[in-house]
Amino acid sequence: MDYMNYVNFQDVFSEWGWFIAATILILLEVLAPGVFFLFFAFAAFIVAGVSWAVDIDWQYELLLFSAIGFLSMYGGKRYFKKEREKYNDHPINDPMAEFIGNKVSLETAIVNNIGKVQIKGVHWTVNGPDAEKDTIVKIVGKTDDRFIVELI
Repeated sequence: MDYMNYVNFQDVFSEWGWFIAATILILLEVLAPGVFFLFFAFAAFIVAGVSWAVDIDWQYELLLFSAIGFLSMYGGKRYFKKEREKYNDHPINDPMAEFIGNKVSLETAIVNNIGKVQIKGVHWTVNGPDAEKDTIVKIVGKTDDRFIVELI
């Protein structure tokens, strides 16, 4: 049976069809994590506008939709990658990272490579060479829950 006789592609790919497709893609974007559907919703809106302004065949509309969708996805990926790299150096989710490079006084002596310091009212465990209490040390790194210090 030939189903192509029952489908008028010019009606499906009219400007209203593209607006409906864009709306559905935006709804999918709201329900799904990420920004994948947003790029194709943008492409569907552009094709709807072009379809409204210029009478073109549905094959060219699909081609335009595919091209704009993938180009916007590529451009968005590059943009978001630059934005993500811009904020990678900030210790937003790593409160210990902001203290690396600071000089602090030992609260307890470092014995067997373990001691304690106090920074901003919080006591932290440190690893480093053995040293007496009140010795000034420099924080040079961190592990999951400890600072690594060296003598100055």
